[in-house]
Amino acid sequence: MSQSLPAGRVLVEVFHALASMQSGELVECDAPVPARLRLEELAATLPSLFGAADLAPLERVLGRFGSEGGESLREVLLVSGEHVHVMKPLSRRRGVALIAMSTAKNSIGLVLSAVHQRAAELEGG
Repeated sequence: MSQSLPAGRVLVEVFHALASMQSGELVECDAPVPARLRLEELAATLPSLFGAADLAPLERVLGRFGSEGGESLREVLLVSGEHVHVMKPLSRRRGVALIAMSTAKNSIGLVLSAVHQRAAELEGG
């Protein structure tokens, strides 16, 4: 699925998919082929990022910035020279993450807003 949000006079297109955090495979994706391939690559990183990886060091870093102890990782944002990628585990769909990508690297706030909106829709909120 994709969303287009207005950013001034420019539309920000965000492509979404659902992926297994254990296998790294797409569970649901209706993005066009170029975006789908990128989402498949992003999904493949989920098991190492959320499964086997020791998140304790990252949680300690987050604690230094005021994050409360015991909080779980809510989302990961990656920004490259050409794309914004977001990985957001869904709380009501255990083992499934919403992943998203956009070329709107200069509109990160709008991309995150679209991801949060889609996550709320998926979780019935």
